[in-house]
Amino acid sequence: MGTRRQQSAARLTAGIRREIATDVNVRVLKALPAFKVDSKLPKKLKALLEQLDEREEPAPTRR
Repeated sequence: MGTRRQQSAARLTAGIRREIATDVNVRVLKALPAFKVDSKLPKKLKALLEQLDEREEPAPTRR
């Protein structure tokens, strides 16, 4: 069991993710230029973004 601060951070993270994923937010975010995928990214930048995505994914939990 995590500390109270860790539990609070986890709830906050889940809440933010839930809000971002709402239909309204998805529609608005897709309309913003910063959130559009550029298919012509340099290879180095694409590799760095992929590494970032991998590290942001939650680690599998052990049982």
